[in-house]
Amino acid sequence: MRYMMKNIKAICEAAGTSVENICRRVCFHDDFQWFAESIEEWAKYFPEDKPASTTIRLGGPFVVPGANTLLDLIAYAPD
Repeated sequence: MRYMMKNIKAICEAAGTSVENICRRVCFHDDFQWFAESIEEWAKYFPEDKPASTTIRLGGPFVVPGANTLLDLIAYAPD
């Protein structure tokens, strides 16, 4: 999650927005053993209100080799 959030932050900034403007999150895990660690790291980016969130266990392997967690996010870019 730490690696993904670093990249998500860079993508948001390049798009003229920030992670604080993420409004929807779907998180896929291959195993829920990663859930607590993942949600704790995610929560660091949202000290107040957190985006709407769904967490799903799919099993694996995922499309990205070696990944145990995948994210599907929606953010808005204010004018």
